[in-house]
Amino acid sequence: MIPESFATASLKLDFHVVLSRIAAYATSDLGAEAVLALHPHTVFAEIHDELERTREMMQLLAANDSPPLERIHSIAAILHTASLPGSMLTGEDIRKIYDVLTTSRILAEFLHRRADKIPYLSGLRNFLFYDKVLEFHLDRVIDEEGKVRDKASKEIARLRREIIEQTARLRHRLEIILRQVAKENLAQDDIITLRDGRMVIPVKAAFKHSVDGFIHSASATGQTVYIEPAETLELNNFIRELEIEEQREVASLLSELTARIRGVVNDLVKTLEALAWIDSIYARARYAREHEAVIPVIDTDVLTIKDGLHPVLLARKKRQEVVPLTLRLGDEFNTLLITGPNAGGKSVAIKTVGLLALMVQSGIPVPCHEESTFPLYQKISVDIGDEQSVENDISTFSSHVQSMVSILARIGGRELVLLDEIGTGTDPAEGSALAAAILEKLTISGAHVLATTHLGMLKGFVNECPAMENAAMEFNTKTLEPTYRLRVGFPGSSYAFEIARRHGMP
Repeated sequence: MIPESFATASLKLDFHVVLSRIAAYATSDLGAEAVLALHPHTVFAEIHDELERTREMMQLLAANDSPPLERIHSIAAILHTASLPGSMLTGEDIRKIYDVLTTSRILAEFLHRRADKIPYLSGLRNFLFYDKVLEFHLDRVIDEEGKVRDKASKEIARLRREIIEQTARLRHRLEIILRQVAKENLAQDDIITLRDGRMVIPVKAAFKHSVDGFIHSASATGQTVYIEPAETLELNNFIRELEIEEQREVASLLSELTARIRGVVNDLVKTLEALAWIDSIYARARYAREHEAVIPVIDTDVLTIKDGLHPVLLARKKRQEVVPLTLRLGDEFNTLLITGPNAGGKSVAIKTVGLLALMVQSGIPVPCHEESTFPLYQKISVDIGDEQSVENDISTFSSHVQSMVSILARIGGRELVLLDEIGTGTDPAEGSALAAAILEKLTISGAHVLATTHLGMLKGFVNECPAMENAAMEFNTKTLEPTYRLRVGFPGSSYAFEIARRHGMP
């Protein structure tokens, strides 16, 4: 179960958008679903091992040694059907199970051969079930298109051979009859066709009583009737009997295979989960190579982000168009207050930190320098965005207050707190005082805090607190445009007059 703070943070930071981008790199729908289900963990061993598996997968891809992940089908519903006593799967369904079994075996062998080089990843082969005997039986009976093979049994081979021979006899006899009917100008066409599974000849409707036989149907125009000649009725019946026998034999073979599958359904369910898991690791590794993401150092006391990139912006723009973020929290100071102009990148900066932390604890490589370090947070608390509600009569300020009450009520332990526009929505003096008290309490608790504001008084407060630091989003006063670069150690300005002048205000 996902801790509440992580679920809320994931929602407010649009973590699902990041996961959707990564899911596109999976080879199967199951792998994509596994990526979309990723969520932050708090246990070091779980996070470490998953990141190591991803690192090893990245190494395989770099060596052009991709794992065999073809033909991973979504067969959960098929397996449920197979588990029911007396059920019978179709040939197409059985072939999908064969594909999954084969993929599982080939992948397990692939991982085993590379166990020395990829110890974490190869350990997953223990979750991959395969049964060569079952695999053999499924392939012996069902072909690549999901059809029962002629050689599946002696009986089905005999029946199909007999059907082919008798059908040829029937067609030959009908051709003779059709030529005679055509010679008498009774035929509408010279093509033998099928109606209700029986061979018939097309006769002009006006002469339907001139040909002895059984009328099966008529054309849409009513000008043609399809007649089964009387002299071929017995042969048609015999062929139909052979077809029914063949269908019974097919059903018997499918039922037998389904019974074999029923005995290993639980193993196959677990294998399906393992294949989805491995495919999700593959997707994360492909994403990492595509976006130059890395496995950072984890479980440190200090948060160090060096050249970190917002993962959503990175997916939408060229890498060189995304301005990197560099900052540290947890050594000289625990709280960083970011100020600067509107649309200058303050919110993007704290969202970048939040998303990178969520990615790391979900076992996902992050787009930053490999020297970056991430603590393993027990909670990530977020107050971002305008959540005022007319329906519930909640103002922007009240919404922020409610969010802060919730954050402060559960403060403690290793935590990351992201606060956008702290202290806004009310009188600036009162908002500054309230924001100062909140930052002080959070800082004393040991939490790592990133906050943004336009309140000048709050910058002065932070400047006097040893465990807090100011930072500014850089602004080019010549071009009157933001550079989106963070400068730590300097309080920023909103540049309201300059921006207003740029927009033509006199």
